[in-house]
Amino acid sequence: MFRTLDRYIVREVIPPAAIALAVFTLALELNPLGNIAEPLIARGADWTDIVRLMVALVPQSLGLTIPMSLLVGVLVAAARLSADREYVAAQACGISLYRLLRPVTALGVAGWAVSSYVMLVAAPAAVSNVRALGWRMLTTYVEDDIRPRVFLTGFRGRTIYIRDLSATGWTDVFVSDETDGRRPAVYIASRGHLSIDREKRLVNLVLENGTRHIMPADRPDKYELLDFRRVTVALDWATVFPTEPLQKTEYELSVGDLRRRAADLPDGGSESAELLMIAHERFAFPLACPLLAILGLALGASTGRSGRLGSFLYALAIIFVYYVILFVGRSLATAGRIAAWQAIWTPNLLLAATTGVLVAFRSEGHGHPAAASAGIVDRLRASAAIAVEAASRFRGPRLGTRTLDRYVARIYFKMFWLALVGVAGVFYISTLTDLAPHLFRMPGAARLAISYLLFDTPQIAYFAIPLSVLVSVLVTIGILTSNSEIVVMKACGVGLARIVAPLLMLSAVWSAVLFGMQEYLMAPCNRRAIEIRRQIDGSQPEWYDVLDRTWMVGRTGAIYHYADLDRSWHTLRGVSVFQFSSREWRLRQRLVAASMVQVQTRETAAASWIASDGRTWTFDGQATPAATTAAFATRALELEPMEYLGSMNPEPEQMTFGELGRSIAELPAGGHDASRYVVALNRRFSFPLVTIIMTLMAVPFGLTIGRSGALHGVAAGICLGFGYWLASSVFAAMGSGNAFSPALAAWLPDILFGASAVCLLRITRT
Repeated sequence: MFRTLDRYIVREVIPPAAIALAVFTLALELNPLGNIAEPLIARGADWTDIVRLMVALVPQSLGLTIPMSLLVGVLVAAARLSADREYVAAQACGISLYRLLRPVTALGVAGWAVSSYVMLVAAPAAVSNVRALGWRMLTTYVEDDIRPRVFLTGFRGRTIYIRDLSATGWTDVFVSDETDGRRPAVYIASRGHLSIDREKRLVNLVLENGTRHIMPADRPDKYELLDFRRVTVALDWATVFPTEPLQKTEYELSVGDLRRRAADLPDGGSESAELLMIAHERFAFPLACPLLAILGLALGASTGRSGRLGSFLYALAIIFVYYVILFVGRSLATAGRIAAWQAIWTPNLLLAATTGVLVAFRSEGHGHPAAASAGIVDRLRASAAIAVEAASRFRGPRLGTRTLDRYVARIYFKMFWLALVGVAGVFYISTLTDLAPHLFRMPGAARLAISYLLFDTPQIAYFAIPLSVLVSVLVTIGILTSNSEIVVMKACGVGLARIVAPLLMLSAVWSAVLFGMQEYLMAPCNRRAIEIRRQIDGSQPEWYDVLDRTWMVGRTGAIYHYADLDRSWHTLRGVSVFQFSSREWRLRQRLVAASMVQVQTRETAAASWIASDGRTWTFDGQATPAATTAAFATRALELEPMEYLGSMNPEPEQMTFGELGRSIAELPAGGHDASRYVVALNRRFSFPLVTIIMTLMAVPFGLTIGRSGALHGVAAGICLGFGYWLASSVFAAMGSGNAFSPALAAWLPDILFGASAVCLLRITRT
């Protein structure tokens, strides 16, 4: 009997644990999907490399998701046993909570063994594989990474800009070389490409058919002009391929190496604490498996009324509290207030104490006393008989449409809020896990984490709402199907379309909410979140778009550069303007001025400026060019207005509808590619409609899985949502890379999933 009981409990735990493992692992893969895979797809990376990279990232996630999934599996299984009164029956047969601990503890020990292998062996090896694969992809696609009409400023004193790409390389190349401050040079070439020798670690910029312009800083009147057929500019290997990928990171080191490296540090400060905490994590996270498994059983014995989905939320709450305690401890250890082992092991110690208290409390009969449980089954059977009798007298005239709508909406909203909290919790845990490697290397880590999560909440809600709509519709239809209520409603003359009408109306409301969030909330919050994220990562952007920062291209094709901008006084300082011939890629005029002040803006696109203390060079455009120069104290100019030159062109997700529309109108006018912005603008309209499409798709799935339970609905919802997300990211990246129409790329996921939903509705038997 006991072996049968053990097998029964194990069979109950494994399915929800496997579902949770898939959900948590997919959630942790979403950030790499957006941050790594999508840019690589846009650059034309090979699909096999992208799949290998994503697979190589999985072991890093498993070390965190295995304990979490085990908790979910045990808690859901225990809650199901309690809800079906099987736990009461076991108590009546003399089976105590301690007896049920045997299979649960065995599962916890198995989870500890697997998680230990992942943390000590598989995860460090996976980090090495990711680094090696990333290095190979970096060296393979580096030339493709230099996009047309984008300034690349990460070459330590050199700025590269190309107007277009051809089968033979780059066309119309502009290079500013300020590595020699006394003799800054500018190269204007009709063609160019990178020449990379990986064995000798050499990178050369090869330019063909152009001119070199040198303006000595101390003698601007001694302008040097040289025509060339081919010239090679040597680039620093480290600026193209940073040396960090060639070095082992701390996450690849063994425990012994981590301890030795920490001991070699002279002061034992924050870096030493970080190394020691990583070493302790290799043992602390796996040990949490048996503790969380036992805690899940103790809690599940008292959460029977919440159901499986409620138990899933209990598990998320426990995991979130565990991580909050861990992050606070790591912040204190980084600041030197506590030891590294205290930061990592404190959550486990608190978890062990809580588990011991709960097990002792439940083993004494609290929560499910035998006296209170006597007669519960009989009363439940009597209530079920009354419900069946009432359902048998359920007639069409008594079924008002408002009553039906309220009934369906009540089930829907209960599931929606539970799903929203659960999905948002998964995203928060995923975000904190992604921040962890960088967050605790600086003071004020907790404050930064809270600020980032606060401003990232609209983005999380933006993705969590559609997924919650999908899950709630699946579970609602599944509940109505499993209780045979849809059959009764149809017997009363109510069709399926009328039953799901309130769900479609609510989905349309959520679609409108997503539209409003995009325009009024997400753009400013995303900008602030990205600023905090860069502060956490310690990184600064190296890529600047054509309307961004101190390098930009005007609408007439001129290139502008300034050292400083004062918007309040409409002043630019340290200005250079490069104007090109309209017939070919040759410099027609160059202007340098100490400052420029905008004095008037006309109705046309140009504005009036007064340039001070400057000089102009005019070139004749011949095969062997010659220049004439003229110095001036002040000079009136017609150039782009301050609103254009001082504009900041952020990433599309940081822009409103109006800003995206203006960028799309301005970029092609200057001959620039606006594909990314076209994709982003169309996604602003296509993505909110996913709530309606997912509702239509959830109905046939809900009818199919209705008798399998709510947890299967959650699993199906997560899989469908991830499938849509994957399709949306892939098509958006291909549209940004001009693989096909950018507008079509934004709408293809809706078209494909919408057509699939219509087909499923037509073939599903109702």
